[in-house]
Amino acid sequence: MLDQLDLGPEDTLYDLGAGDGRILIAAVKRFGCRAVGVEINPRLVRLARQNVRAAGCGRIRVVEGDATKFLYDKADAVTMYLFPNLMAKLVPKIDCPIVSYSHPIPGRGARRIDRRGSPVYVTEVRQLNLRVL
Repeated sequence: MLDQLDLGPEDTLYDLGAGDGRILIAAVKRFGCRAVGVEINPRLVRLARQNVRAAGCGRIRVVEGDATKFLYDKADAVTMYLFPNLMAKLVPKIDCPIVSYSHPIPGRGARRIDRRGSPVYVTEVRQLNLRVL
């Protein structure tokens, strides 16, 4: 998933449905970016925080909560492994590249890439529909 993003030290990655934090840790170690994980399950939040501490990654923050309640205006890229109904609520709030594991990105013309038998969907910045008044 991360290979599809052009991340660097000045960028911030958001991982929605961060689980145990493995995507966050890999992104920070590989690209030196900042990372924010959003996870609704308190047990997984504790596990992700433990994994981040164990990995020695100081540029990661894991927050507990419903991903639909957050703003993503500070995100330079977003990764997610979520069901399509939740993705449909989130995608309109995101104006940066998105990479989704396993599920197509609703409302965006995402390209599909097969990695080790599993699909990854990638989209660029949302195309805004502008109208002249």
